[in-house]
Parts: sequence; C-alpha cells; structure tokens
Amino acid sequence: MGAAAAAPDRADGRLLAAFGAGVVLAGSVAVAIAALTPGDPVPLGALGVVLLVAVTALAALALHHAASVTIDHERRARQDPLTGLANRAAFRRALDERVADGRNAWAQVAVLLLDLDRFREVNDTLGHDAGDRLLVLVGERLRAALADEGMVARLGGDEFAILLDGADSARARRCAGQAVAALEASFPVDDGLLDVEASVGIAVFPEHGATTETLLQRADIAMYRAKARQHAVECYAAEHDHHNRRQLALLADLRAGLGRGELVVHYMPQVNLMTGRVETVEALVRWNHPEEGLLAPGEFVPLAERTGLIRPLTTHVLAQSLRQIARWRRRGLDLVVSVNLSARNLHDPGLSGQLRDVLERQGLPARHLQLELTESSIMDDPERALTVLRELDELGVRLAVDDFGTGYSSLAYLQRLPVDEIKIDRSFVSGMAERPADEVIVCSTIELGRNLGLTVTAEGVETESVLAMLRAHGCHHVQGHFVGPAMPAAELEALLECPLWAGGMAAGLARGQGSLFGPQLPLEPVGPGAEDDEDDMDDVVLDLDGDATIDLGGGRHPSRRHARVPPRL
Repeated sequence: MGAAAAAPDRADGRLLAAFGAGVVLAGSVAVAIAALTPGDPVPLGALGVVLLVAVTALAALALHHAASVTIDHERRARQDPLTGLANRAAFRRALDERVADGRNAWAQVAVLLLDLDRFREVNDTLGHDAGDRLLVLVGERLRAALADEGMVARLGGDEFAILLDGADSARARRCAGQAVAALEASFPVDDGLLDVEASVGIAVFPEHGATTETLLQRADIAMYRAKARQHAVECYAAEHDHHNRRQLALLADLRAGLGRGELVVHYMPQVNLMTGRVETVEALVRWNHPEEGLLAPGEFVPLAERTGLIRPLTTHVLAQSLRQIARWRRRGLDLVVSVNLSARNLHDPGLSGQLRDVLERQGLPARHLQLELTESSIMDDPERALTVLRELDELGVRLAVDDFGTGYSSLAYLQRLPVDEIKIDRSFVSGMAERPADEVIVCSTIELGRNLGLTVTAEGVETESVLAMLRAHGCHHVQGHFVGPAMPAAELEALLECPLWAGGMAAGLARGQGSLFGPQLPLEPVGPGAEDDEDDMDDVVLDLDGDATIDLGGGRHPSRRHARVPPRL
C-alpha cells in the first residue's frame, strides 16, 4: 500500500511533490519510507504533515495486521478449528512438558483417550455435516465437565483426549466417569436426538510409561480394550500389551486376507425334527490364516466390527454363501442359507440394495436367504432395527432372532418384529438335561414361538438326551454337534447327496435313533453327481458310532478318503 501527493509548481519555492512508499514488514517491525522534493529547504507545510501522518497510520495498521496474523497462526497451530479445543499438536506439546516436569519432580500425569462408539454410523446415515455438529456438541460438554480438571483436546476424527496434572489412577478414573456421564443426555442434531456412548482408556505417568509416545500408545490400548469389553472406562494394565499387539497384527492380516480369499464359509446343518432332513444351513465364516491356521469368528469378527471391515466381510460371506446355495439348487438340493448380521450391519444404509443385488446375480429367490440378528443387536437400537427389518421383510428374505433369551426384549416388542424364527441360545439348550431352570426357559420359548406363529430352532444340541427333550417339547429345528458340526461345503454336499438321504433314512433322527453324522464324513459325494463312477454300488453303510465307512459291494473300505470335521468354533 502507498500514498502519493503532488502540488503545482509554486513561485514561493515551497513543497513541489511528496511520496509515501509501501510499508515493509520485518518480523514485528514496520518501516515507512517518505521521499520529499521541496524547491528549497523550507518547512513542509500542511500537505507534508498530512502525508507523514498518513504514512504513520499505514505503518500502525501494518503492525496491527502483522500482530493479528501472528496470533491467528499461533491459534491455528494449537487449536482444533471445528471444536475450538486444543488440537493434537498442542496436546502433545503440553504432555511433553508435563512428562519433563514430572521426571524432575516425580509428579504424576494422567492421559485419558476418549473415542465415540459407532460414530461412523452417524456419518454414514446422517452425513458428515451432522457428524461435525455432533463433534462440536461433544467438545462443548467435555469442556464444561472437565475444564477445571485439566486440558481437553480433540485429536482428530471422533477421538478426544484429556490431560490431568498430578493425577493418579483413582482420580483419572473419576474424571473419565465424569466425561462419560457428560455424554449421557441425547444430543440435538438436525431436528432429532442422537444418543452417544464413549469408551475411555487411561495411562498414568510414570506408572504406565515414561515417555509421551508410550503413554499415548498405552492409553490407546486401554481404550480399545474398553470398546472390546463394552466397558466405558479401562485403565492400562501390562497384560493388555500382548493381546493388543496380536490384534493389530490380525487386523492388518485381515485386510489383506479378504483380498487373498483366505476367508471361507463352513456350513452347519439345521435339521427339521419332524422329517429328520436338513432344510437350512447356517453360514459360519472361518479364516484360513497363513500362519495361525483356521481361526474362529470370535478371533476376527469383533475386529472387523470396530474398524469398518464388517461390511466387506459381510458382503464376502453373503456372496460366497448364496453362490453355494445356487450351486446346490442346480444339483437338486433345495436349501436355505442363514447368514449372521452384526449390529453394525443394521446401520448400513445400503444393506437392502446390497442383498437385492447379490440375490439377482445368483438368480435366487429371496426365500433361499435367512438373516440372523442377535437379540442384543436388535435391542441396541430398537426403532432403527424395526425399520431395517421391515425393509428386509419386504425384500422377501427370512428373518431370525439369534441367541434368543440372552437379551432384554419385551414380548410386546418381539410381536412387532417381522421375524420368522427364533433361535434358542446354546447356553440354555446344552445344559437343559442337567438344569431344570434351563429346561423351563427352553420349554417356555418353544411355547412362545408356537403362540406367535414362529419357527423355533434350538442351538447347541450336543447329546441324545437333549435332542429327545427338545423333540418331546415340540421344537421345530435343531443344530449342534450331535446333529452335525460346521463343515466345508464339499463335505456337507457329500452327505446330502448320499443315498442314505435319498432313501429317507434321515427320518431316523426324528424317531430318536441317534446322531445323523458320525465324527467323520466322506470327502466326495457317493450318490448322484459323484465323480468316481460307482453308481452300481449294492449298499451304503454309515457308521454312526465311529468313522464313516462305505460298503461298495466289495467289503468295507476304512482306508477310503475321509476328512476330520472340526468342531464348531
């Protein structure tokens, strides 16, 4: 910026011209340059004074602007632009200082990391603008609840941090409880109310670490343990470390494993007790980990749910299961496949469309697919669950409530759900022969299902005595090791295509004549569609008490290929 003034040539030799140059900034110093050209060395006069005043004003303005810019840069460097809280860099600097001071004075410092549960679902369903508004409100509540206790910061995303000076584990837990309590009331966002829960991890200097990096890492470990155990607050303990390192490694492997085809589906048969035939198979995902072998879903599904991998994992299981059902259908096996959904899947706005697409790709009617949701996942957000279940019901898929009896659903609410089946949790079924209370629960659930017009399936049938009791009480379907463990598709197919089934001998199960499946099964089919040309066999024998052996007319062949079926995991 600059100013210039000119005067006509004057006979008295006073000011002829004047010029005020732009302001040059050097740090916080402003320099103004003025060049004057008088005819004679005489006083400047009024115009010259005005010019100098203007230049001085410009210099003052520049100084003010420079100071404002400096303050703004410093603020941006330490403040989160969305919430106005301290940002990650400012939090780390403050923690560095406290740790350095603590080493000198043996003072304790506590780090609390707070992460919102299922925040991704808010973004996915309501949009990022609504998510941002929620974060602002969360920041305001945390600041109001804890400003007197210590520093509150937003580290990024939905992760917040609290720094407490001179705090031991007890005080840190108390403050963590205050933070969780501050978020209990619903948040008004977009003309609606959102309920938010949080998980908090705690690490204390010097007890849990002597450096900033170690404290943050261990608070993070504690926070994820709180999420996994569904506890609001966890304080770091040394035994958490190994478990967390393994989970981090598994998570990285899982991302890669999905792309490499390491996730496979095994199928557990469900038998109709009236006919003794398999009508439904439950799809159970397994992970063929290249180093750790076959992993049960409990090892990796919770990881997928926490990190957003649950959607591609569900897509993979659905696609693989429906492709297998379509293949079996072409071979004359009319089966329904039952696939488990998680609570997180209920918040996926694209779920119905995804199911419709995969059914159309396989050319399958919707009735061949059943979706299982646990009672607790439904009651986690009942109204949302009801909306999604109605959409799925309109699509034509069957719906089942899994692990029934372990949640807190009311009968009135159950009546509103468009479900076709309830599955009694194995914890009640497996012990009903020894515990009368469990038998009462199972019997009552069967009666409830009958009165509501629902199919009832009992999970966890492990003994013949339990099977007999379920049959006596009128249970419709059963599954469990006594009926048949989860097995690869080829092994189940071999059983289903065996002449034992074609001859109707499966009805023996309905008459209480023991388990359908021994602990081993032939690997290849021995009936229609068998690859080996042995259609002229005289008879087939299935040894229910030991290894599966097959009589091909020329004596038994115990050395024939068999596959040990792994227990349900």
